[in-house]
Order: sequence, then C-alpha cells, then structure tokens
Amino acid sequence: MFLLRTFAFGLSLMIVFVALTLIFGRYVKVSNQLDRWISTHGLFEQLDSSISVDKFLLTRLTGVLIFTGSSYILICYLFYSVPGGWFADASKALSVIFGLTGIFVGVGLIIRAETIRKINDKLSFWVPTERLFRPLDNKINIDGWFYRHNILVGILLLLACLLINLRLWLAF
Repeated sequence: MFLLRTFAFGLSLMIVFVALTLIFGRYVKVSNQLDRWISTHGLFEQLDSSISVDKFLLTRLTGVLIFTGSSYILICYLFYSVPGGWFADASKALSVIFGLTGIFVGVGLIIRAETIRKINDKLSFWVPTERLFRPLDNKINIDGWFYRHNILVGILLLLACLLINLRLWLAF
C-alpha cells in the first residue's frame, strides 16, 4: 500500500509540474529544452553484432531446459491446479497446449536438433510490416490546441491530480 501511495504521489508531483508550466506559460520554453534528439546508434551496436554459440549449448542443454520447464508446467496444471471458472479453465488448457509443444520441441532438440533447425528455416520468412505501421508514422500536431488552451488544460490537470490523490488517500 505504501508503494502505491508513493508512486501516486510521485506521479502527482509530475502532473502538478506540467499543469503549472501550462498555467504560467512556460510550456514552450520547457518543451524546447526537453525536445532533443538523442542518438542511440552507439548503444545498440552490441545488440546487432553476432555471437558465436557452441552447438552443444544451443541444442542439447536448451532442449533439456525446455523439456524440464514444459514438464513442470504440464504437471502443475494437470494435477495440482483447482479450476475456478471459465477463465481458469481456458488458461489451464492454453498452458497444457504450450507445455505439450514445449515437450515436443525439447525432445526434438535433445534427439535431432538438425530437424528442428530445418523446421525453423522453413517457418522463418520475412513478413513486411511497413504498410501496417505507416498510419502510426503520421505526425499529429496536438500541441497547437494545448498552446491555445494552456490555462484551461493546466487547471483541469490540477483538478484531476487533486481528485486522484483525494480518492487514493481517502480510499485506504
């Protein structure tokens, strides 16, 4: 409970800061100082590099780990779980399906890793997502509305912050 209240108080302080910058007209200066492009190219170079992994570690040990984890999930959900409604039954069925799939993949990696690799090569193909994400790349300029109604938005943010804090502190 203390953690929830602390988190809500910290969030409230941020909301109050934004509301006060909107009310007193300092939002443009603060926005211009915070709107900076930071290059992350150097941070992700290590993630883009390839790593050599021993084939034994990749196949046999990974197969044993997948088999063990899937068996544990399967045993727990089949023998030790008590159903508690349709959602619990659905999650139990889904876990059993994933457990059986994991057991199949784990045994396949232990016995014949080449077959799993061939199946992976056949199922791995490139799917272009550029067209799907094109609407997300459209730039929506909502700042103009906030610039025109900065005092109203600031007061509404302060009221919302007050309401959230009162509700949270009075509820517990």
